[in-house]
Amino acid sequence: MSGGHEHASAISAAGRHRRPLFIALSLTATYMVVAVAVGLAVGSLALLSDAVVV
Repeated sequence: MSGGHEHASAISAAGRHRRPLFIALSLTATYMVVAVAVGLAVGSLALLSDAVVV
């Protein structure tokens, strides 16, 4: 009852999703850096804590 089920692509899920993952991580890192910079510049503990949570 194997049915001969095969997938058309030999590319792994990690290979297919590498670019979207890189974009998401880049946006998150950019947000964190900007939040830390602005938090330090204006002395905002709220922005600094948001950056730490990211």
